Amino acid sequence: MGFFDLLRVPEPEVMDEAEEVEAYSSATSQDQFNRIDDNFVEHGLRLVQGRERGRALDIGTGRDKSS
Repeated sequence: MGFFDLLRVPEPEVMDEAEEVEAYSSATSQDQFNRIDDNFVEHGLRLVQGRERGRALDIGTGRDKSS
């Protein structure tokens, strides 16, 4: 296995209380997360502007939904 073929190990969720889940999923929180996501995507697009090739590193982008 090469360096770029490492297995991904998602971190466990840390929300134990109903209040934490509610705060995480509330409309206000979701709006804030969407703004963060939008800013991240805009920044990424600026970084690759004019490039036809490159590499990306996936760090802390959430859990693997295939498992």
